[in-house]
Amino acid sequence: MKKSIIKFKFEHSNLFELFIPIYLIINQYYIFGQVTLGFVCIVIITIVELFKTQELKIYKPLLLTISLFLLHDIIKIFFVDININLWLQRIVFILFIFISARKVDENHLYKVWSYVGFAIMLGLLYQSYFVYFRHEPVQIIKIFPLPTDVAEETSYLRPHSFFCEPAVCAIWLIPLLFMSLKRRKIFFSSIITLEILLTTSSTGIIICGVLWLYYVIRKENYSKKNRVAIIIILIIIISLFFSVDLFKSALQKIMNIRSDSSSFVRLFFGFLLFINCKMMWKLFGIPFASVAEYLLSDNVSLAMFNITETSKAFGYVNSLSQSLLLYGIIGTFFYIMLYYYVWKNAVSENKIFVFICFLSIFGQSVFFNAIFIMQFVFILSLDHSNNYMRIKL
Repeated sequence: MKKSIIKFKFEHSNLFELFIPIYLIINQYYIFGQVTLGFVCIVIITIVELFKTQELKIYKPLLLTISLFLLHDIIKIFFVDININLWLQRIVFILFIFISARKVDENHLYKVWSYVGFAIMLGLLYQSYFVYFRHEPVQIIKIFPLPTDVAEETSYLRPHSFFCEPAVCAIWLIPLLFMSLKRRKIFFSSIITLEILLTTSSTGIIICGVLWLYYVIRKENYSKKNRVAIIIILIIIISLFFSVDLFKSALQKIMNIRSDSSSFVRLFFGFLLFINCKMMWKLFGIPFASVAEYLLSDNVSLAMFNITETSKAFGYVNSLSQSLLLYGIIGTFFYIMLYYYVWKNAVSENKIFVFICFLSIFGQSVFFNAIFIMQFVFILSLDHSNNYMRIKL
């Protein structure tokens, strides 16, 4: 009986609705070289869907942004070597997003995301026992006997379930929290929030706060009774966050951002690099293929930023500062406008999700990578504008 219920719940979900919730998980595993399991699945799905539908629904703002970035890098070839493989990967990503456009039903996606989320949250609880009660670091809970994004011995004194790092786990849970709050699942939303707090991800915690605050203020989303319930739950969660020892490390990360902390690197380091580069580079981007190459050049004093070549996450910056450094103010204008166009055309109840995705570019690396795909396939399923161009193949 139980098996038939599960089959019934998933039988109406299409390939995209089944794939998107697990994509970020399987994309951590490498099949050969630098080719991930997630990328191979995207290539297969893209080819199958192209032959099946023989058409593309191109989202014009995204096409404009990626085309300008591509043109920028083509011009850049005359000055530096460009990572061709990276651009081939980006083109496949964009094709996948175009193919999946308007093929994702949010209700079906929510069901699949909830089932996967249940397993992930159990993993977080399991690891939390070792982290917070036995004070033992934990490693990724592997589901495939394949190498991952991080070294096998890498461990954190923070739970992260089936993900390589806690911040990615928190980012994965955010869409589930949004869909749950949108459907007035207050108890389930509270559980998701507590699980995000367990990861101690600064970005995840801040976005959680923004989402809950939005649904308290926005009267048409909840009745007065539900908003009172939310306020009570928020008071309880905030009290736990500030008083329980489990969450002290998360609070310290937010309140005490040191220059040598991971939070500082994610939030501020890239902007400091941008402020200190030449004016021409501020406008058009640095003449280097990557931020790491720029750091290794004579144009940057590593001592000034208290980092070395062996520093953890060397060359890592958030998406907004990465765009500023690589494509300058002009390129970043179009990058920001991409989010603006999606936000503008989303119905009112979905604008908050576009906004929190925009917020994530200040704290995470979501620059046309796996997280970007997860977010934008979902975002474009919420966009019902005429910003699409249909191309028959």
